[in-house]
Amino acid sequence: MFKEPKQFPHVRSLNHKFPLILGARPVNIRPSKSSFMHKKVIEKLVKEMLYRGLFQNSYNLFASPVLLVKK
Repeated sequence: MFKEPKQFPHVRSLNHKFPLILGARPVNIRPSKSSFMHKKVIEKLVKEMLYRGLFQNSYNLFASPVLLVKK
């Protein structure tokens, strides 16, 4: 359960869909500011996950916030 992921999760029988309103634009909100140290940690983690294939590049207009939590 707590092992490091090495690939995308397997395909499940249920895929979620998010119906969008035709022609609607995403809300444009500035990202919250991060300290220099947090920014470096986020960049390092994203680079590692891209290298391992856990992420894939996207040019989608929608984004998700990043939250760092201490172990």
